[in-house]
Parts: sequence; C-alpha cells; structure tokens
Amino acid sequence: MPAVLKKVVIFGASGNTGLATVEAALKKGYEVTAFVRDKAKLGQVTPQNIIQGDVLNKDDVNKAVENQDGVIIALGTRNDLSPTTVMSDGTKNILEAKKGAKCEKSYAVFKEPPRGNYVIKNEAAVGRVISKYDLAEILVNCLTTEEHFGHYVGIGYPQ
Repeated sequence: MPAVLKKVVIFGASGNTGLATVEAALKKGYEVTAFVRDKAKLGQVTPQNIIQGDVLNKDDVNKAVENQDGVIIALGTRNDLSPTTVMSDGTKNILEAKKGAKCEKSYAVFKEPPRGNYVIKNEAAVGRVISKYDLAEILVNCLTTEEHFGHYVGIGYPQ
C-alpha cells in the first residue's frame, strides 16, 4: 500500500450514494475512477476516469481495480426489487480483484440532506437511516482513518 492514498475506484458510482461518494472523493483531492453500468447516469459528476462495465464480469472488475490505492463499493439495484446476484456476486468479484491487485483499502455500503453530526462506532450498529452525503464523506474518510481499518463500521446519528 502506498504511503499516501491517491487513486480510488468507486463501484456503483452512478447511483445515489455512488454519485455523492465520487463528489466527496474529488473534494478530498483523490484521482477517482467511476465504475458504472451506464456512463450517462453520471450526469454532471466528472471523475478523472470512467469505466463502463459489469461487476459480474471479472475482467471488467480486474481492470478497474488495477493500480488503485483504494476501493469503495456502493453497488445497488436502484428500485429494482427482483431477484438478483449483482450485489453479492459483484462484491465477491471486487474483493477477489482487490486481493489480486494487493489493494488493501476498501469500504462498502451494505435519503435525506446531510446533517454532519453522525456517530461512527467500530463493531456496532448505530442507526438505520443516514444521509447519502454523510455516508459518502464517511466512506472516503475511512480509507485513511486507521482506527477503522479491518473493522465493521456502524454509522448513524446521535440519539
């Protein structure tokens, strides 16, 4: 792992959380690669690199993870509630590619305006609802926050 994290790939970058995460990573000065099914859904968001691909295609995923310092997984199905393995198999492909590329840092997401007063706890669930903007900021910050490395991170707002 490089001493300084510079390059980040965001899977699911064209979804609600993904778009907010791309914006948060760009604000932090990262070189962002957006991995999307449909480039048009990025709208006005302009990451440095865009890869249109399929998370179920291992070659697409391997190419996206290659030479990255960090990976953020924000996969979703939008409002499609039909049976699918896109999120489970896609995440598996991403984690396998990450391991093969020796990319050590990764975080995954398993709607409202930002509040900024969220709580983060290691190994504990905190709440059920969080703003996509706050979540995006947390995902990007966790890439370089050592206290969260290797932990399940619960996120929520103070009660």
